[in-house]
Amino acid sequence: MALIAAWADLPPGTQSELIQSRWPLIAGPEMVPILRSLVEEPPQFPRSGDAVVRTEALKHLYELDPELGRAAIRKEVLDPKAEPSVDLLKLLTKEELASAPGPAAQRIQQRTAREFDYDLVDLYGDASLLQSIKSGYEAAAGQQACGPQAAMLRYFLRVDRSTEPAR
Repeated sequence: MALIAAWADLPPGTQSELIQSRWPLIAGPEMVPILRSLVEEPPQFPRSGDAVVRTEALKHLYELDPELGRAAIRKEVLDPKAEPSVDLLKLLTKEELASAPGPAAQRIQQRTAREFDYDLVDLYGDASLLQSIKSGYEAAAGQQACGPQAAMLRYFLRVDRSTEPAR
């Protein structure tokens, strides 16, 4: 496919549009090396245009090569500098994410958490993390955006129904 051969010569905006909006036109195993090179670059700013393209590239890599895609997504989830989409979490099994909630809980306790860490703990954290998360959450109660607060409340209600939110 000529488009794949000329990929590096395409303007970044065209590359982004093809990955995000025109994927069915270019989807195929020949795109794996291109997607792989995109996700091997260090993560950019969260919720930026580049981050959206990166998320789509990870999803497409998973579609085309599930083993390679899972490894790339897991690397993204475990990278404390990345802020992956919660949608990516749902592509992995609980077993593949077993080591992820602990470091996320530690960042919550230390008040250095990414917004993603709250979702990670909400979805996969267990009761063993409760005390460390609770102290970090209570120290910052009312100072966070709605998303992290909602994630923590869901986590508390799921693992300890006697937990009462700070007021």
